[in-house]
Amino acid sequence: MRQFVSPDFVHWSQSSAIGFVRSTQHELLGPGRSREGEQLHEAVSVWNRNNLLLGIVGIWHGGKEWKDVTVDLGFVVSNDGIQFREPAHEWIFMERGEDGVWDQGGILQGQGFENIGDETFIYYGAWDPRGWEGSPPRGGVGIATLPRDRFADLVVDETTKGPGNYQMPEIVSEFMTAVVDLKGGDSGPREFFVNAGGLGKDASLRIEILDDRTRPLPEFSGKNAAIVTKSGFQTPIVWNGNAPLSDLPDRVRFKVTFEGKKNTGIRFSALYVK
Repeated sequence: MRQFVSPDFVHWSQSSAIGFVRSTQHELLGPGRSREGEQLHEAVSVWNRNNLLLGIVGIWHGGKEWKDVTVDLGFVVSNDGIQFREPAHEWIFMERGEDGVWDQGGILQGQGFENIGDETFIYYGAWDPRGWEGSPPRGGVGIATLPRDRFADLVVDETTKGPGNYQMPEIVSEFMTAVVDLKGGDSGPREFFVNAGGLGKDASLRIEILDDRTRPLPEFSGKNAAIVTKSGFQTPIVWNGNAPLSDLPDRVRFKVTFEGKKNTGIRFSALYVK
């Protein structure tokens, strides 16, 4: 996938940028084999979530003849709109329908995303490439749904648990975010929310605020950390009874720890800044 870059849609870069290449596309198939191999199909359908772009892209399963070609949908993300990456390597986000249903053979990404209530709606189209040469019936719009903004979850990593020559001294149960820039836009107080499931009496999230050099801010870390015990799609994060917060540094990070004897059931999907 490549793209040209423009600051104003009038003046364009003279060379294209490589945005994303599937690992299987590093093999040059040669002339006359354009249908074969694993490829990307069409442009990325992008949902702008301010500091993160969520993207749906076609996953082309090629063949020598059209009758052997099918298309699923993959998932990519980007922080700058130029370089994209897969959160999970070669993961199929949405599979084409089985033979006999309306979206058999192949599906196409559509530029349609919407959060409605507690659900996320993703619009897509149908295209069965296997009958391309015979002008197959085309069209049809589908809606895929998932719990609001839960495209993926962070969970406690138990892969090193159990017998073996080497084990981690403890199961990994925390993560730290990239730097979050709070300077842009309105400079007023900030509110913070978490999208997570599996929380309760024996499963909680400890959330601390650090500066951009990973140093804990004393008033928002350690004994002053926020503790979240309620599941939800937009649960407020409160530090010492204070929300929203003022006078934070322009650039911060968040450290999140999965706590409790049932912390392996926690599913962390997103942290929002308002």
